[in-house]
Amino acid sequence: MNTVIIVSKCLRVTKFTFDKKKFQFHFRGVFVGNKIRKVELIGPSGLNIKKDEEYILYVKIVTLDNGIMKGLILKSRDLEECKDRS
Repeated sequence: MNTVIIVSKCLRVTKFTFDKKKFQFHFRGVFVGNKIRKVELIGPSGLNIKKDEEYILYVKIVTLDNGIMKGLILKSRDLEECKDRS
């Protein structure tokens, strides 16, 4: 499907398989005419994403069904790292 950039807060982290984790992110909005209420993503287990933290995510969308966007995390960055410290 598409590759998108999402800025969102992590709501839940669960183990998916021995080398992958499943992440649920907060999202309210519309994407290509579809109302989105939740984003569920899969990424490597070494990814340092923590619950209640905000991230910039580069995501490959796999499915978009019933208001849930599912995809794969290609790259992530903690939003706190992007703040101006001057």
